[in-house]
Amino acid sequence: MACDMIESSIQRTYASFENKLKSGINLNPTDYILPNEICAMINVVLDAKNQSLKLCSADGLDMEKTVVKNGKKHKYHTKIDEQIEKISGQMSKDVVGKLVQVMDKTLSKLATFDEGSMMGSVLGFVNKKVNVTGSGTDLGKSYILFIRSNLDTLSKRITDDCWILVVTERWYHGQMGMLATWLTNRMDKALHPYQCTCLSHIVKKMYNEYELHGMTDEKIRTAHFTQVEQRMATEEATCQLQNAEHSENNGDYDDDGVGGGAAKMANALQDGGVDKAAMAAAQASAQAGKMLGKGIGGALGKGFGSFF
Repeated sequence: MACDMIESSIQRTYASFENKLKSGINLNPTDYILPNEICAMINVVLDAKNQSLKLCSADGLDMEKTVVKNGKKHKYHTKIDEQIEKISGQMSKDVVGKLVQVMDKTLSKLATFDEGSMMGSVLGFVNKKVNVTGSGTDLGKSYILFIRSNLDTLSKRITDDCWILVVTERWYHGQMGMLATWLTNRMDKALHPYQCTCLSHIVKKMYNEYELHGMTDEKIRTAHFTQVEQRMATEEATCQLQNAEHSENNGDYDDDGVGGGAAKMANALQDGGVDKAAMAAAQASAQAGKMLGKGIGGALGKGFGSFF
C-alpha cells in the first residue's frame, strides 16, 4: 500500500511538473530562471526514494514483497525504485531541454546578422558607411548571467548533488553541441562583429562558470569546446583585421600609423596563424586608442580655447 501511494504521488507530481515547465520563456530569453515550484517538485521525486526505503524496511533490512496482482507477480520495492529513477531521469532531461532553448533562441537572434540576410546586409552597409559596429557584448553578458543564475538556483534549491551534476553536464554539452553546429553551418561565412563579440564572450566565460560548479577540466574541454574555441580565435583575429583596415581606408592614422597595424595583421595571417594575428590586432587596437585620445584632447583644447 505504501509503494502504491508513493507511485501515485510521484506520478501526479511529474504531471504538474510537465505543465509548469511548458510555460513559455519571456520575450527576453536570457531572463529565464527555473521557478522555485519546479525545484520543489524535483525534490519531492528525489526524496521519494528515501521515503520508500524507510517504508519498505524494518530495522534497516529491505522488506521485499512479492504479490500476485491481475495474474502477474509484482515486486513492489523494486518496482517503485525503478519508477522513481525513471521519473527523476526524465525530469533532468526536461530541465536541460528547457534551458537549452535559451541558447537556441540566442543563436536565432545572432543568425539575423548573417551575411546575405536582410538584417546582415543593412548592418554591413551601415558599418561601412558610418563606422558603426554593433557590439554583442551586452547579449553575451546577459547569456552568461542566465547560466550563472540557473546554476546557482540548481545548487541552492535541489537537494541531490548527483542529480545536479548530471543536469549541469548535460546542459553544458547541449550548449556546446549547438554552438559547434551553428558555427559549422557558417564555415563559408565571416561572422558579423556583433556575432563575434557575443560568442567570444560566451565561450570565454562559460568555462569558468561550469568549473565553479563542479565540472572537471576533462569534461569541459570536449571536442566541441576545442572546435568552438579555435573557430572563435580565428574570427576575433579577422574582426580586428577588418576594423584596422576600415580605419586605414578612412585615413585614421596616428604618429605610428594604424594602417601599419592592418598590414602587420595581414602578414601575420599569411605567415602563421591566429596567435600572431591576434597579437598584431591588439597592437593595432592600442594604436587606435592613442589616436582617439589625441583627437578628443585636441577637440577639447579648441573648445575651451574659444572662451579665453
